[in-house]
Amino acid sequence: MKLQNLGHILTGVLLAAVVACAPPSTQTPSASQDIQPESEASSDESSPEAQSYSESSAPETKTAQLSVEGETTEIELERFVSESSPFITYFPAEDFMPEVAGESKEEGDRFYFSPTGTPDQKAYVQIVFPEGASSSEDVKELVLGGKGLLAANNWDEVSQNSSSAYPWAVEEIIYEQDTEAEIYTGVVYIGEQNGEAFYVVTHAPVEYGDGFDPRANMILENLEISN
Repeated sequence: MKLQNLGHILTGVLLAAVVACAPPSTQTPSASQDIQPESEASSDESSPEAQSYSESSAPETKTAQLSVEGETTEIELERFVSESSPFITYFPAEDFMPEVAGESKEEGDRFYFSPTGTPDQKAYVQIVFPEGASSSEDVKELVLGGKGLLAANNWDEVSQNSSSAYPWAVEEIIYEQDTEAEIYTGVVYIGEQNGEAFYVVTHAPVEYGDGFDPRANMILENLEISN
């Protein structure tokens, strides 16, 4: 009997040793477990496309400080994206009304002064990208040439200045027009940026100066040329 019991004891010890040395079992995930590849687990917001779109988008409106006769007020500017020319800008919507270029792109887009709600055809900002003009020198010839912009409108050149407050302008030409009814004044800016050559005109009766010029300046300050 003692030998038989001893055999049982030895058998039990050997079995326990075998179990202890066996490798641990690998757990297989059940169908209910949610396992995602790293590419799917990342958020869409961190994708290059989402970041690029966010960085390139511009707000529909923004505020700016307007200074007139020593008084500063905050005004709202509205975004304008040209349909025919490579530029965007912001303009004071309460004071200007945009008019997009018609079939003839040579007329460009205009912003008519309209503080009363009615566009004033005598006071405007005009932005033109002439066809065939590949440099600022080409544009300057179209403005100052014998049959150019100034001659066609009977505008008299007052002065030229190679410096300007706007990064896109390479030259500015100040002009006047003296009619029997009133005197008009303005500036033609020769512009060149991002491979595009163009000109910008401001035009208004001389007595509009204090109300027109600071507001027109908002359009010019926010002008951006795309390529």
